[in-house]
Amino acid sequence: QWLLDNVPEAHGDAMICGDVGSPMVVRFGEKGLLWLEIEAEGAPAHGAHVHKGINAIDRLRGALDALKSLERLPVRIPPEVSDAIRSARSVSEPLSGAGEEEVLRRITVNIGTIEGGVSPNLVPTFARARADVRLPVGITLEEVKTALGTELAPMQGVTWRVLQAYEPLYTDPVHEIVTRTVNVAAEVLGRAPATNMRIGASDARLYRMAGVPSVVFGCTPFNMGGPDENVLIDELVAVACVHALVAFDFLSNPSPRGLNG
Repeated sequence: QWLLDNVPEAHGDAMICGDVGSPMVVRFGEKGLLWLEIEAEGAPAHGAHVHKGINAIDRLRGALDALKSLERLPVRIPPEVSDAIRSARSVSEPLSGAGEEEVLRRITVNIGTIEGGVSPNLVPTFARARADVRLPVGITLEEVKTALGTELAPMQGVTWRVLQAYEPLYTDPVHEIVTRTVNVAAEVLGRAPATNMRIGASDARLYRMAGVPSVVFGCTPFNMGGPDENVLIDELVAVACVHALVAFDFLSNPSPRGLNG
């Protein structure tokens, strides 16, 4: 982000990101993100005399049920994105997990942390939860925030705030940077990769925000986030070749290279 904000040459005409995934899938877009914090306040009482207090955790539970209901909001996925997600399924899901297609098409809500109360025999006066909401292409942050605000507004003692947010974004699947990456990868790998959206975030999103067409093409991660996280050296070499040749083609040729280019 600093480069994009301060170095004009960092923008360029297109961007290819080496974040992890698989050499067999060229990712042309990413879901949006909405990190939320929801707090609830109550009134103190002894656990045996609940009628004298207000349980903040109970209030928070109601708010979290409303938050989860966002997953049912309708999404207007552009046809070119929907077609790509469907076409990529047979290649992408064995690599990224069964259910990826369905997750790419809808809002997901992950309630990541919950805290509240001090003792089992005391009515809690405060509770807090933080959640990660991911938005598919076809719905905006404003639509999601408005829907959540409508649900939470009638709930007494409940407040919420946005911790971090950005819109879902994608590069046209037939844009030159996408097609060149697919064609070069097919030459280097011996078979053409699929094109698909990406569930998680990468630096490509920052370039799309700046209006720069972008794709993600990287190695397969093993043990990601755990001990002995690693990639395969052969894949790393192949990915490096693809990046270099895509840049060469994009900068020098009026049309994608043929197999004998």
